Amino acid sequence: MRLYLEVTRRMAHNSKVLVEYADAEKNSQDPRRVSLASTLQQKAVEVRLYSLLTGLKLRFWLLLRSEILTSRPVLAHLRTAGDIDGLQTYNALKTAAAAAFVQLPPDELDSLTRNL
Repeated sequence: MRLYLEVTRRMAHNSKVLVEYADAEKNSQDPRRVSLASTLQQKAVEVRLYSLLTGLKLRFWLLLRSEILTSRPVLAHLRTAGDIDGLQTYNALKTAAAAAFVQLPPDELDSLTRNL
């Protein structure tokens, strides 16, 4: 559970950075960049929401642990939070980031998407 919590923290951090980048890009005069930034920001907000909801569940489970919970929590159930599929949404964020950073050299773009 602690590892999953760390992963969701990193997802939240990455999405926060991308939201800030998209905010700056929305001031561009190029309508294509503004459109890509809007898409990136939307996906990043969805990931951030998923991360926050999942993080709350994990913290609750860690807080209660075995004292109160009669059955062990199933981490696979955390793939979705609300109506948000975490894996699918994060993959969409990576795709939107790759599109928004298309001006990067190919090796740097590969590094960006691999490290997200």
